[in-house]
Amino acid sequence: MAWFCMMVYGMMYHEMWRDEMRALSISIQTPSYLDLPSYLKNEGHPILWYLVLKLCFDIFHDTAVLPVLSILFASGIVFLLLFRSPLPLLLCAFIIFGTWCLYDYGINCRNYGIGAFLLLLFAELYSRNPKNIILHACILALAAQTNIYAAVMSMFIGLWMLSEVPREELFSKKTFTTAGIICASFLFVVYVTLPDKNSLVVGHQPINMEKLGSIWDIGHGFGDLLFTWFPYKRGLVTSSLLLSLLLFIPKPKSLLLLYMAAVFMAFFSLCIRYNYIQHQGMWIYLYILLFHIHYSDIKLYLTSHKGIRRYLVYTGLLAFSLIMLSSTFRGVDSWLYDIHNPKSDSRDAGAWFNKNYRSGDVVISEPDYIMEPVMYYHYHDFYLPREKTFNTFVHFTKANDSFLSLKNMLHIADSFQQAGKNPIIVLRDKLSFKDSIMRHSYEKYFMVDTATLRDFDKRYHLVDSFRHNYYTDEQYNIYRKRKY
Repeated sequence: MAWFCMMVYGMMYHEMWRDEMRALSISIQTPSYLDLPSYLKNEGHPILWYLVLKLCFDIFHDTAVLPVLSILFASGIVFLLLFRSPLPLLLCAFIIFGTWCLYDYGINCRNYGIGAFLLLLFAELYSRNPKNIILHACILALAAQTNIYAAVMSMFIGLWMLSEVPREELFSKKTFTTAGIICASFLFVVYVTLPDKNSLVVGHQPINMEKLGSIWDIGHGFGDLLFTWFPYKRGLVTSSLLLSLLLFIPKPKSLLLLYMAAVFMAFFSLCIRYNYIQHQGMWIYLYILLFHIHYSDIKLYLTSHKGIRRYLVYTGLLAFSLIMLSSTFRGVDSWLYDIHNPKSDSRDAGAWFNKNYRSGDVVISEPDYIMEPVMYYHYHDFYLPREKTFNTFVHFTKANDSFLSLKNMLHIADSFQQAGKNPIIVLRDKLSFKDSIMRHSYEKYFMVDTATLRDFDKRYHLVDSFRHNYYTDEQYNIYRKRKY
């Protein structure tokens, strides 16, 4: 109840930002469920979260399904830990109030919470009946469809599960069916998420193979894992992770699996794209999953062995508990920051549009992607000047214009006015009277010249401004046409 109250209270103060609302917008805009894979091209995420969002929005027709679903799956994580897990209660408390359950997989409404829930659900079902491998493969297949990291962790678990099949059943129909389900799910993840040459978000940079030799130092994959009051070097992270693996001395196969999964995390972070804290959590939940499954074996090992091996296992438990305690401090800190400091100005901007938006208004934004989170509070198509179309989210592809100017925006606004519309121009930055070129995300440029800015200032006036947050670039200066 304490966790649930903190979750709901934190969600009340949470401002939706574009990575959260973007998933819902894509789900709403997709014409049918069969069209979802094509709409996810170059998004870098599998299908399940979008599918669940679309299904719920089609039923309730309210953007509030986004936080409700996030709380629901986070609550599922808490339920499984408290009432279905054999893990020590104190460790469960560290996990529940930690950053991955309280904030990053709960208040932050993204596709990681559902992945963590499915991984823990697999642990619960497998612990009860390890022979029902087809059901377990289906759970892993679903978990793989939540995010790339969960997909890789699911493949590791699937390989481990198949390695546990008795030798006499290794070539049975059930085993082949299990392997087929897991492989088919992973191939579908690759199909949906593999970027093409037009992507500006994923795959626009080649894999950096020069750092490949460093991936065995697994601390590279967990850059900000520890939340401390003192600065530390990567060696502390590596040491903490390696020590935590000692818990699985009784199960060397699982120890090796966890290490190889951590090597993947290091490879991804060094060679492809940095692993943020929400990505690192998928490895943490793989650890929790295996701890859940092997808990009785580890406990038996501790009671039947004495000496150095026993103390090594206890060292592993202590190291992981300290990682989780660190995560608890981060979770509470993130929760408090979210309450007292806006991470986006989308809520206030959305409230303004709810109050002032009129029939015939056309919203033109630069950068266009800052309008995406406003759609949670005021769901309405806006005009994307770089794509030359109306939508509620942006396509980050090379097909869009890289260069846009204030002169172009004025020309677009004039064309809408001539068609009987009322243009509203939204700019992130306050413009100064000098020629400048501003660079936005993914190599997008916005050019302003003094002459056009004087013309803009003469014809438009600032009606409101929302620039309170310093966490994201989602700040809003709203302009309307002057009345003469």
